[in-house]
Amino acid sequence: MIPTAWNKAFASLGGSRETDMISLYPLPAARVCSSMSIDSPASALCPSPAASLRTWEAESSRSLEGKENRLRPLRSGATDLVRSQDPVCARQVLRRRPGLARPGDPASLLPAVWCRETGVASLPGRNPYYIKRFAHYVGRRCRNETVKDAAKEFRLDWSTVKAFEIQYMKARLKRHPPPKPRIIGIDEISLRKGHVYRVVVSDLGRRRPLFFGGKDRSEASLDLFYESLGKRASGRIRLAVMDMWKAFEASIRENAPQAAILFDEFHVLRLLNEALDKVRCSEYARIKGTDRRFIKGQKYALLSSRENMTLNGWASLQRLLKKNKRLYTAYPLKETFEQLWSYRKKAWARRFFDNWRESLESQRLPSYAKFAEMIERYWDGIAAYCRPENKAALGYIEGLNNKIRFLHRRAYGLGDEEYLRMKVLTCTLPEI
Repeated sequence: MIPTAWNKAFASLGGSRETDMISLYPLPAARVCSSMSIDSPASALCPSPAASLRTWEAESSRSLEGKENRLRPLRSGATDLVRSQDPVCARQVLRRRPGLARPGDPASLLPAVWCRETGVASLPGRNPYYIKRFAHYVGRRCRNETVKDAAKEFRLDWSTVKAFEIQYMKARLKRHPPPKPRIIGIDEISLRKGHVYRVVVSDLGRRRPLFFGGKDRSEASLDLFYESLGKRASGRIRLAVMDMWKAFEASIRENAPQAAILFDEFHVLRLLNEALDKVRCSEYARIKGTDRRFIKGQKYALLSSRENMTLNGWASLQRLLKKNKRLYTAYPLKETFEQLWSYRKKAWARRFFDNWRESLESQRLPSYAKFAEMIERYWDGIAAYCRPENKAALGYIEGLNNKIRFLHRRAYGLGDEEYLRMKVLTCTLPEI
């Protein structure tokens, strides 16, 4: 006999006592149908609080392939019917017995609620057809593959998979709120042609992105980060690592005046490599005849560091330096300048730079002289690296930019900028 509570619930919702099937979905490889009907005995449908529902292991084992994918026992976690927005729809909540579901088991991803009218398992929430566990599982898969591939694998719509990934990323951001940084790294990244830039701010102490946005690389775009961070948290910033862009420096001076500014070694050496390449181009234009063959194709041999150079590259570089006197002078100057970041006191670093600048006299290297003037203007931000407390991980900034470019390139461009922002902010967070 059917319990009185069930009769009253169905009567209030306009339902009838007809035999229905429980269809557990969304995994096609783990589709299970069990013949639990409304006309089943009360001991099966609505047991006492101390008793649990009996398992239908025989039916699940025939539907699932393999012993590891076998459906785990279920119990009645709540026997009351939940009224939904549809007056003729009733849902019975079935919760999994604690300790029986294992991570990675497809059966553990099956929905746990059944709709009598539609015959589809569902849960009241943002997407009534799938549970949060399955949405997070799809979101984890989207970390290593595109939304299109995940939609094809799970036989879902593209927009549904994207909504699952957004739900998963929001859950990760909620579990790991943004920290209060002490050392930040600031850089810009180009999204596409036409000088379309976005500002990227990261926490170098925890190696985590903090901000991705703005409309360009102006001072107003970086001010948005300090507004989201707050005045109190902005006052805790001790060091800001950036390139020599004046807009970023002005924003730091205004919003976090107590922070020391450190110009990134990567950007400084990139300007020095550009100066050396200008010398190579000028020598190629000056020399005529067969001597050009020693210079042609040797750009990356000149710009590469010695530890990254191959034997063939080193041999061709030696032949080039023997044939061209000006490049023979410019190349050692580029190699020795990297010693500037090895000093622990500003006075020693200053003495090294003065000697290096004096060696440029009468060398007829205008690009190097222009580079030395630039170093003189930004000396305080470059020499700040000599202090022991400013030994920050400078390579993380460019590594994060490469990861953002990979995310953008893998999707062949992302028109939804909010979606891209969430992918950037969660790219280094642990999985849940």
